[in-house]
This record gives sequence, structure tokens and C-alpha cells, in this order.
Amino acid sequence: MDAFTVCDVTHLVPIFGTHLTFSPEQNVEILLSELLALKEHGLTSLRWRLSWNDVFPQQGKPSGKHLELLEGHASAFADAGIETWVTLCGNTLPHWFLNEGAFSDNKATEKWWPRYVDTVAEVVGNHVAGWMPFEAPIGLVHDGWRIGSIAPFISDDGKFADAFTNVLHSWNHACRLLHGSPIALSLDATHPGANAEVRTVWQSAITRGRVSLPGHYERELDGLLRSASEIALSLTHLPPRSERLEAPRWRDQAIETLQWAYEAFSGTPLSVSGVPSTSADGELTELLSFTSQMVDDLKSDGLALQHVWMSSLERTAGLTSLPVFSSPAK
Repeated sequence: MDAFTVCDVTHLVPIFGTHLTFSPEQNVEILLSELLALKEHGLTSLRWRLSWNDVFPQQGKPSGKHLELLEGHASAFADAGIETWVTLCGNTLPHWFLNEGAFSDNKATEKWWPRYVDTVAEVVGNHVAGWMPFEAPIGLVHDGWRIGSIAPFISDDGKFADAFTNVLHSWNHACRLLHGSPIALSLDATHPGANAEVRTVWQSAITRGRVSLPGHYERELDGLLRSASEIALSLTHLPPRSERLEAPRWRDQAIETLQWAYEAFSGTPLSVSGVPSTSADGELTELLSFTSQMVDDLKSDGLALQHVWMSSLERTAGLTSLPVFSSPAK
């Protein structure tokens, strides 16, 4: 493999970044020092994943202490010139919300989701650059309600259809509540459950406002695409190098997914919200190289990406001591 620096990626996209899951135990000064070190090398954006359960550990009662920490961190990131995008919902839901049926229950969804979005927006909205309401919506509903591998551990087609529809409505509701702020609709189109039929259903819901699940009902919602500043594709389910998938094949799969999204969503600007994770430094540098090649190939085909959010902060920060980061970005 030819030697390269992180500049080989950062010059290809407007914004190159990392991601971080917020924890109350994190020291903001240490985090800032790591982020500023990355910033020197051209990584200027942070995709910041929050926990609904930490914000609302009890039903209807937000944690004032947690919100105070969130505001402090968000303010510090903004003051340091770090562009922060908030991810509101991953695949872990509050236990009390699960007890009420979570996204498979209309009333619970309509009551509690807007309250969570409003609460976070009020606290950190003035300090962040944009929002990602759901990180991996396909995996959330597929794993939680179709195959039952994550909470609420249900395998029921009817509840899956309800959860699918309510997540889309919640996505749409968040876009309305956050109106005026940049919003990235993140879609985990490489998830094992995202076959061609599933992709088509999500595409129809996002672009045409029509939720249509085969064998179930049809429902209408406002077009999500009008609210989005970009579509962010999660590529985290593509097999990493550690599974001995050859680099060209990984890159080809990633490019195919992004090209599908560009056509499916009418040329809406695209980003990458995540790439496969790996535990070995050597593999991580290879993955960065493959990502660079992927972005370069897409740009050559006329498909420029807006953001590329790489690995977690813990992994990305570890790269700064490696040769790949030997030359800071200019």
C-alpha cells in the first residue's frame, strides 16, 4: 500500500470527522485536548451520540445534572471550533419507554419522543451545527421487532410494522421540532436486514411520504426529504478487513450503496455517518486508506460527499501517533 496522510482524505470532503458517545464520566478537558489534536490533522467535526435513557432516566423526569454536563460539553466543543452533530437515538431505548411498548406503541411514541427532542434541543441547540435524529433506524426496528436480537426482543410482524411506521413518524416529528437547523437523515443501508425490498420501502417513505409495508397498511406522512440537508449513509455493517474481505470489494460495496442513495434520494447531498470498526491499528490505517480511495472514486464519478465521520474518538485519537498522521493538514 502506498504511504499517505490523513490529508489525502480531508482534501476530498468539506468536513472530515470522528464520533463520540457521551458519558457523564468523560472529562471535558481531556476530550478537548484529543479533539484539538485531531483538528490539527484536519478532523474538524464530531458526531456526538447521546443516550435517551441518560437524559430521561425516569419517565417524564429529565436528569438536571446530566443536562448540565451536556450543555457544558457542547459549549466547550463549540468554543473550540469543533462542528458538532447530535445523534439523538441509537439502538438503546429507556427501560420505561420499552415497558410502554416503545416505538410499537403510538401513544407512548407520540407522548415521549417529542419531549426528549425538545429537552435536548433547548439545552444544546445553540451550541451544535446539526442533528441526526436516528443513527440506524433500519437496524433499530429490524433487530428490535423483527428478529428480536435487541430490546425489546420481539419477533412479531405486526409490531414490527407499527415500530417501523412510528420511527418514521418520529423522524418526521423531530425534523419539524428542529426546523431551521441542518438535519442529516442517517440510513443504515448496509444492515443485514436492508435488502432491496426494505430499501425501497424506506426510500418511498422518505421521498414520497408513503409508508407501505407489504401485507400491512399504508400510511401517509410529510415528506422527510424536504427537511433534510443531507442523507448520511452508515457503512458500519460492511465486513471489515479483519474478516479478510479484499479492499476493492469493500470499496465497491460502499460505492454501490452511496450511488444507490444518490439516485434514490434525488441527488440530495450525501455523507458517510460511519465506517466498519476494527481493533488493530494496522487494520485501522488500512481502513482509512480504503475510505480515502472510496471518496476519491466517488468524487471522480461526480458524487462528492459532504461529511465523512470515521471511527470513534477513542480509535481515531490513537491514530495520531501513527505514520498516517505524520503530516498535519494545511
